Amino acid sequence: MKPCLWWSRPHRCPAIINAEKADENPELAVLSAITHGRDKDIKQAMVIACTAIEFALRLPDQHEGLRRAKPEGKAEGEAIGEAKGEAKGVAESLIDVLQLRGLSLTPVEREQIHATKDVAQLRRWLASAMRATTVSDALKS
Repeated sequence: MKPCLWWSRPHRCPAIINAEKADENPELAVLSAITHGRDKDIKQAMVIACTAIEFALRLPDQHEGLRRAKPEGKAEGEAIGEAKGEAKGVAESLIDVLQLRGLSLTPVEREQIHATKDVAQLRRWLASAMRATTVSDALKS
């Protein structure tokens, strides 16, 4: 689309007279209302102006929706990050307890612990690790 030089050639600015076209290019709809607002066909000028105004009235709702969505998304992201951090911390504690008790972990067992994101399961394994005689016994529950 070529830029509309409405200030020097108003006849080159298209007349936007329906909401669909205004939604596709709202800035052009506003320029169209300004440019054609003094046309001889007052009815068409009013349609253009109303189309631009309808678009402008919807903007606050769209921005309000974005304002509400941002904090909700941020809170959800923080909760996911905290859960991942907690799972990682409990997994590291579990490995530490097993090693302090003199139990050797295989690479598969270590990967199983790190791959588990269920904090409740990791805590059950941690409790079992306090009294288990082997790593596989600790990871059974």
